[in-house]
Amino acid sequence: MQPGMNVYLLLIQQGAASARWKKTFMTQTIGFIGSGMISGQVARLAIAAGLNVILSNSRGPETLADLSAELGEHARAATPAEAAREGDLVASILTESPAAAG
Repeated sequence: MQPGMNVYLLLIQQGAASARWKKTFMTQTIGFIGSGMISGQVARLAIAAGLNVILSNSRGPETLADLSAELGEHARAATPAEAAREGDLVASILTESPAAAG
């Protein structure tokens, strides 16, 4: 890890329905590459912790309009390249589906 790198750690208690974020440095925005069920839930937790999120997938930003609107003003849809470039921290949550394979 590079000095000064922005990092958030997601701490989930096993068997608990809640999760919390621990701020380590100064991350403001998390870019998600892959925006399925898991990314959507992590994005909700990030927004609840006061962060902004950038959602992306292989089908394009227009396919994320509903999720972005549901998450509110701290979420926006973008291309994977934009999410990677603009996120202080980037989370890649992909499945082994044919779409993820390319």
